[in-house]
Amino acid sequence: MKIEVGTCGWSFDDWVGVYYPYKLKKTDWIRYYARDFRVAEINSTYYRIPPPRTFESLAQRTPPDFEFFVKPHADVTHKREDAESSMKALSECVEPLIASEKLKGFVAQFPQNFHWTQSARDYLMKVRDLTKGIPLYVEFRHESWWHDDAFNFLHEAGLHYISVDEPKLPGLMVSGMRVSRDVLYARFHGRNADAWWDQSKGDRYDYLYSESELESFGEAALKFAEEVNRIYLLLNNCHAGRAVQNARQLRNWFAERTGEPKEITPDDGIFTE
Repeated sequence: MKIEVGTCGWSFDDWVGVYYPYKLKKTDWIRYYARDFRVAEINSTYYRIPPPRTFESLAQRTPPDFEFFVKPHADVTHKREDAESSMKALSECVEPLIASEKLKGFVAQFPQNFHWTQSARDYLMKVRDLTKGIPLYVEFRHESWWHDDAFNFLHEAGLHYISVDEPKLPGLMVSGMRVSRDVLYARFHGRNADAWWDQSKGDRYDYLYSESELESFGEAALKFAEEVNRIYLLLNNCHAGRAVQNARQLRNWFAERTGEPKEITPDDGIFTE
């Protein structure tokens, strides 16, 4: 069983000076990030599906054991009007990641208006069939999915449930770790309740987890050690580099318990300020 910690994306301008050196080229951000972590989500595909050469470059700029999870476009998860053409375009573009064996799954984040209904279940089966065998991981924002019938459905459908941590607000998905298959996949969005629905109060992802909160996540994940084959913990509190700070802390927390080195960032002399 392998535990990987990373972030939900890495290409953020406000990480410069906080994580990335000021003079580091944007094209080298993924190489810099890959010194610390071995997994990342590609979230830009939610807004626009780039050409295959983008994914080819990512495959070339990361180590052989690096793993990617790709978010389907909003047409698939939010508009839900033309999933066929959108998933076809995405599947064709990620071929370089498939060829390099670095694509480990699609991460479909559904909005709060996607409730536990028969039509929703039918739609999930449809999207699953459009992934062409690539594992589909699903995240829900509505609490109606938090019950045994839903987890049984996901298991039988071959879908991976994404556990979440987010503010405790009416109607939002329950925070907590569950699995539907043989992988524990968790995304941590922060607990900025004031800004979650009101952008005038700031960025909803502007939240820094405390050490005790991170420790509780680690302990909760380890309870699944004998139940799953892999554990992925992805930080999505990306505002101002909060995610990468917390991801490093959480990775080091696990390292203390396994005897592995806390820091795994080699100084190859390439990245200088």
